[in-house]
Amino acid sequence: MKILKTALLAFTFILLSCDEEDSSSDINFNQTISTTLNVDITEDSNGQPVSFSEVETVDFTTIQQIQDNIDDIQNASIDALSFEVDGFTGAANAVVTSASISFDGSVIQVSDIDLEQADNDNTLFPIDEPSALTAIENALQNNTQATVTLQGTIDSAPASFDVIIYLDVTVTASAG
Repeated sequence: MKILKTALLAFTFILLSCDEEDSSSDINFNQTISTTLNVDITEDSNGQPVSFSEVETVDFTTIQQIQDNIDDIQNASIDALSFEVDGFTGAANAVVTSASISFDGSVIQVSDIDLEQADNDNTLFPIDEPSALTAIENALQNNTQATVTLQGTIDSAPASFDVIIYLDVTVTASAG
């Protein structure tokens, strides 16, 4: 009789467990998405400031896990957003002023940057602008791409450098 009661209790437990909503059917994954904006000002400005503007499209579907779950994405949150200067060639002490980075129209003002020093020191500049983070989160949830624009003024040219933008995201998707 004890065996029958134990078997019946185990069977009841199994049946009740099957009826519960399984919240573990969501999957979370973390990804770092990066894009590089190439600034190449070839003409000599004779020591005069030169404005520049570069545009790049970030395609979220280049990340395999995002592509695999694109129709099931429920939420995307930005864990970190930052950028660095890389590959600078130009006049020593060249400075970028009046710079901004925008994501789908949300503009972030960037403080003046000594390009050579930032490149040599491998400085990582964090971006904590809430409106930009929200715009990127919305783009990731609702679209497969976002437009990134880098604008600024360099105090002398010729100069060439890359700005690498890093986007650390957590994505929640239905498991299917």
